Amino acid sequence: MFGYNCLTGNCNIIKYSGLDYIKWEIIDGCFTWIPCAIMLPSYSAIWWHILSNDRKLKRVDSRKEIRKVITKRELQTAMTFFSVFLCYFVCVMPFTIINLINQRILNDYPALNFALGCLYYSQFSINIFIYAAKSEQYKKAYIYFLKKVSRK
Repeated sequence: MFGYNCLTGNCNIIKYSGLDYIKWEIIDGCFTWIPCAIMLPSYSAIWWHILSNDRKLKRVDSRKEIRKVITKRELQTAMTFFSVFLCYFVCVMPFTIINLINQRILNDYPALNFALGCLYYSQFSINIFIYAAKSEQYKKAYIYFLKKVSRK
């Protein structure tokens, strides 16, 4: 089932004739949709928690400045979540779509497989920069970490 594919030059699912093609499509699809199915409820729970806390804060203090800060934080959180989802789909979907449409495309063009594989895995690294760009607290923590590391 898993192994080294000499044609594409990577470790992945090795399709063999003993299994029905539809079963392979389901397995391939799961590698994309399971992480998405985990991210959506997780981010929704975080978003709900932030919104409920913000509602409580708005009830406690109704000053215009406080409401503006809270609204800015809600918008910033929403944009961060949207950016992470967009990154996931931009990086993961091309590989998945080609893989689901026709596995032979990836076998016939190893360079395309390599490029899409790099794009697929780059989304994990890009997420760090998304969080760093969107969160002041994350930026401060990252700068603090880099200063500590550079001193040693």
